[in-house]
Amino acid sequence: AASALIAGVAAVAARQWQQCWHRGQRRAVATRKAGPPGASETMARVSEILLKPRQKIFFRKSCGFEALSAAGRSIWVVGKKKALCEAATQLSQVLKIPLLSQQAEALTAGYAGAKAESPWMDANKVLRKITLVALPEEAGRCVTTVRPDVIAKQLHGKIAGQEVVLAVGEDDALAAGLAVARCLPPYTAKTEKPQEESVCNVSFHGCKPSDETMKHIEVAAESIRIAQGLVDMPPN
Repeated sequence: AASALIAGVAAVAARQWQQCWHRGQRRAVATRKAGPPGASETMARVSEILLKPRQKIFFRKSCGFEALSAAGRSIWVVGKKKALCEAATQLSQVLKIPLLSQQAEALTAGYAGAKAESPWMDANKVLRKITLVALPEEAGRCVTTVRPDVIAKQLHGKIAGQEVVLAVGEDDALAAGLAVARCLPPYTAKTEKPQEESVCNVSFHGCKPSDETMKHIEVAAESIRIAQGLVDMPPN
């Protein structure tokens, strides 16, 4: 009788193990078919939970100056002297601000960069601003030639809800894009003015980064901003 009881218990345990194994196999197959959540999807979930209100940054390969004019928002143009002057000349023709190109020509970046501002009126007769940022030609051994440290310093905390145009080469797109991402802290407890939801569009002028580069920029930028938020938020 004892042997029969033991055999019965063993048979039941074996059936339960087989059922669990088959369920695990079915889940594994379903996971392989669906695929694990992508990095972008995971970052988006974390951002939605942690970063409120959301001050988003969208990266685009390029954007015509006519579209920027129609958007009716303040514009930042960032680049080294030659590329900055070319972008400012085209933008001045679209916005009909002839002095803008002369302002770009007059900028002397030095080692810390230089900035010039010019007002313009959008289609709704609202006063907006164009900011030209000239990047230094020189770079030390600790920074890349595009000088992301200068980009971060000049744009920090100032680009929420605005347009940013990076007049850089494709080799510098990643470093410049991530420098802009650091300029919009997702969390701060120091400001008395409440933050509002906004979208900052970042586009490139003079180059069209590859799809792979754009994917790297988007994932890395979101990761940087989440890390900023986690560091700045209180432990509780």
